[in-house]
Amino acid sequence: MVRVATALRRGVELLRAGRPEDAFEALGDVVSDPQFRAATDLGDIAARAFSLRAQAALESRRFDEADASAREALRRTRELGDSEGIAEVTALLDLVTERRQRKEGPSESARAVLRDRTLTEILAVADPHTRAEALLRKCQSSLADADRAGVLAAAELAWRHGAEVGDVRTQVLARLCAAHAQPEHAAVHLGSAMQAVDAGGSEVHALVTAVARTASQLGIPLPTSAYAGTP
Repeated sequence: MVRVATALRRGVELLRAGRPEDAFEALGDVVSDPQFRAATDLGDIAARAFSLRAQAALESRRFDEADASAREALRRTRELGDSEGIAEVTALLDLVTERRQRKEGPSESARAVLRDRTLTEILAVADPHTRAEALLRKCQSSLADADRAGVLAAAELAWRHGAEVGDVRTQVLARLCAAHAQPEHAAVHLGSAMQAVDAGGSEVHALVTAVARTASQLGIPLPTSAYAGTP
């Protein structure tokens, strides 16, 4: 187990040093160790190891491995009954899903369905949670189609309806879409996203990474909630 402890410490150091690919390999040595996986008294450490490996995989753009590690971390965290850990890993899993969708885009069939549905039709959906999620997907589909006006219209509605049901993830991702569609106002959109993360607490803290990556992609500093507002 000494070797495992050394690999775990090394993985953390590499992740902090901005070397996610190397961290992914080091943490792989940890989570693949048979004795470590079977140990019944290391549940919290094992859950953390899988969570760290998911983060390293995500930063390395290994989305399948990130998803698998995050799900294993969530399973183990649930076994521990760690409510804060569950919230953190759930947010991480959401982030993995968002990054994968950003890379791959919605499937062509899904985009076709959303392309044919108007905002008026989506707003007629009875369930408010489903309505907010559908608005976000419409926003993402419009971004994939390079429909700037469509992105901004859907993003504003997704933000508003997400707020009504307390869906911070929808709010943040809608603002990220708007930032990509309207880079001249990106600081404002990302500031609003940061404000939503601030209000959401630890359950959505992992979304800060998504905001930071968007800021980096657009070549602007990571904003604070002081930028919040609408263009």
